[in-house]
Amino acid sequence: EANKSSIEFVKGSTEDLIGRKFWETPWWGHSAELQVRLKESIEQAAHGAIVRFESSHKAHNGKIHYIDFSLKKYQDESSKIDYLIAEGRDITQEHESLMSLKESEERFRLLFECSPDPCWLIQNEKFIECNVSAMTLFGFNAKDDFLGLHPGALSPEYQPDGQLSYAAAGKIMEQGVAKGIIRFEWEHKRLDGTVFPVEITLSPVRLNGQLALNCIGRDLTDRRKAEQESKRLHEQFLQAQKMESIGRLAGGVAHDFNNLLTGIRGFTELILFEPDLPETVREMLDEISKAGVSATALTRQLLAFSRKQIFEPHIINLNELILHLQKLLVRLLGEDVTLKLVLGKDLGSCFADPGQIEQVLVNLSVNARDAMPHGGTLILETANVFFDQSVELDVPMAPGQYLMLAISDSGTGMTEEVKKHMFEPFYTTKEQGKGTGLGLATVYGVIRQSGGNIVVYSEVGHGTTFKIYLPRVAGNAEILKTEIDEIQNGNGELIIVAEDEALLRNLVTRGLPEFGYRVIAFADGKSALDWLKDSDEQPKMLVTDVVMPGINGREFADKVQEIRPGLPTLFVSGYTEDAIVSHGILQDDIKFLAKPFSISTLAAKIGTMLAEAAKVKIE
Repeated sequence: EANKSSIEFVKGSTEDLIGRKFWETPWWGHSAELQVRLKESIEQAAHGAIVRFESSHKAHNGKIHYIDFSLKKYQDESSKIDYLIAEGRDITQEHESLMSLKESEERFRLLFECSPDPCWLIQNEKFIECNVSAMTLFGFNAKDDFLGLHPGALSPEYQPDGQLSYAAAGKIMEQGVAKGIIRFEWEHKRLDGTVFPVEITLSPVRLNGQLALNCIGRDLTDRRKAEQESKRLHEQFLQAQKMESIGRLAGGVAHDFNNLLTGIRGFTELILFEPDLPETVREMLDEISKAGVSATALTRQLLAFSRKQIFEPHIINLNELILHLQKLLVRLLGEDVTLKLVLGKDLGSCFADPGQIEQVLVNLSVNARDAMPHGGTLILETANVFFDQSVELDVPMAPGQYLMLAISDSGTGMTEEVKKHMFEPFYTTKEQGKGTGLGLATVYGVIRQSGGNIVVYSEVGHGTTFKIYLPRVAGNAEILKTEIDEIQNGNGELIIVAEDEALLRNLVTRGLPEFGYRVIAFADGKSALDWLKDSDEQPKMLVTDVVMPGINGREFADKVQEIRPGLPTLFVSGYTEDAIVSHGILQDDIKFLAKPFSISTLAAKIGTMLAEAAKVKIE
């Protein structure tokens, strides 16, 4: 007998089934293995056993259904077994759900085990599972040593916010259960005691009917380093921007002030030429002249900081320059400071302005002396160095060959706050009246203009070291001579002057005749050009400011050469301009006098240039 449900399953009829062997009916025809199993089950049930197993039936549409199948005996009152009752319950949906769950668990297991991120499971506040990445992260070789531990056991005693790790971990696990997925940063501790930051994503999951917490961790050590490096570079960028802005301001102020200083010093000097000056007046004028000289030094420091000072570089040897300057430095340092030289052998050459490098050595030595009020040692060291891509410094340095100049003292050292501002102009820690705050600013400007950089190492109570790196160049160092122009009075030579500042025009117009020269001055280049085109006068020299309205000094001088070929030209300016220099470097064919200058200095320069021009004409 068969009921309606079983017959409809195969779309058959009672006549198709009655009288056939049970294992030969359509329910079992798709599997020989199941047919054998059924024969054995009927034998067992015929002997009184109740048989149950999971089977499968093939429906009329070809789909396989999973069946919970059972066989049990039916016996009458005399205990005779008349027949067996076969019953099947379709569990296809349950089976598929279970298989899907198993597949999901398998996928989870694979993701968990194979994840490159450290993963671990926590239940009842203890680690119950972890992957290989987690073991590596915490420094474990055996999983059994890891499992069973409380998260607080793999953490330092306190977290950065001051909380006890055990208590804080317990609160976070409670939050994870209550809120679901949470992400937070935590400090963990490796088996060897190393503390490191971790970003943890925590989410609740159910395992075997019980709640657990799935944790994914990411070591933040590299990210923190990258963030710190980014912050450092950002601070460097902001500092560079600030220094550049201050430099522009300083350069502009110095340029304008240089014009005024030239007038102050020049007219003071002209008055001092008067032979019948009362002595008291002469003394006061001398004081004005000294103040002008001091102000000149101050503006030159501003120009050096702003990198707008004329740069007259030569191939130089640092060792020779230091030895040349040694006696001066010893006098500056005083008897209670010992100067020690550690000069590298076979030192290469660099391309720099020797006067500016001397200024750097003097400024740093004076600063070192002031940092050693009770005496100490100043060490000047030179060496050849090479930087490749792997070298990390506190300042950006392109790979290549460099010369290192290190100035180290045994003084008081600097705090981090002082180090942040040390190169800013007018920033000083010295008492009022004992420093302008331009010494280190000047050093910074000179070294940067020379294509180099500075690294500073300093700790309070442990002294300071300035390491200066200048690009190494090929070639032998030049033998430098200090030449002082002697004043050679003129003999009525006509000097054409182009200067837009009325104060300076007035100065040279009155001052140069004192030295035997005739002067015709113009407020701009166009007026001077018009006069030169129309005049029959034969000027012997041209003196022109670099920055003027209309056309600049270089353009003006070039046009003069077209109508008066070979006329010597002297450029004067408060700071360097692209009109006469390239990247701050004075070109070989340019004669230049930096403002502020005295009228006698101008006369000496003119005399020297006229003598050179006459010598060239004779040759």
